[in-house]
Amino acid sequence: MDAAPPAYEDIVDDDPWHLVVRYVTVNDLLSMVLVCKKWHERLSPQLWGNPTSHFGAGEDRASSKL
Repeated sequence: MDAAPPAYEDIVDDDPWHLVVRYVTVNDLLSMVLVCKKWHERLSPQLWGNPTSHFGAGEDRASSKL
């Protein structure tokens, strides 16, 4: 046994948002970004990183598919 196993702190994910956010609906995600500044900073890239996936390429209003 040459290498020691990794430390617990190295393998535990202390930021689970990237795991959870894929199961949140667009309506809930829009509400969640309004809760606080920290949630807005963490969740906005998920919402606005690819807006056409949520609203469609030809849509110019955010509420059209909500």
